[in-house]
Amino acid sequence: MADVLESNGIGIDVRRREVKALEVAKVEADCKERLRRRGYLPGESGSGKALQAILSKFHRAHPEIELQRTKTGKFSTAQEDITELVALDEFFGDYITHRAAQKLLSTYLGKMGRKRLHARFGYLLATGRMSCGGGFNLQNLPRETDKAGAAPTIRGCFVPAEGQVFIDADYSQIELVVLAHALTH
Repeated sequence: MADVLESNGIGIDVRRREVKALEVAKVEADCKERLRRRGYLPGESGSGKALQAILSKFHRAHPEIELQRTKTGKFSTAQEDITELVALDEFFGDYITHRAAQKLLSTYLGKMGRKRLHARFGYLLATGRMSCGGGFNLQNLPRETDKAGAAPTIRGCFVPAEGQVFIDADYSQIELVVLAHALTH
């Protein structure tokens, strides 16, 4: 099945992709503006230091909250380490949402400008797993309701070929099936 998907590609509703990209870009721009007002300039020189200063200020204002640190002693900015801070300061919600929107735009929506995408699949890798690449990873698509709130994501942009339907299949054991097939032939 992956061979067919690799050779035929998967269809993209380019118009819906454009709508999604505009929605996500608006969310990203709105968050970026609010972050700038707080002194954080995403993607610009010194943004890392500015973010550390904001976390330091938050820590001083809330000494009862233990902030996670990296191995180098800096405050962690990983989503799982700052998610609980959202309830105390909207800056962190904007930060998480901004990052999620950027990822959707660069990793997915920015690569979906053609009517068909042709991903490549690898079988029985050294890890025993199956992989997908070739510029677009179809195995790791975000869910339609993004936890970070960065607008609906991209799954709805995929469309089956004329006269075809999508089938939702569980590939949780695909590596074992491929291995069994390889060993019997």
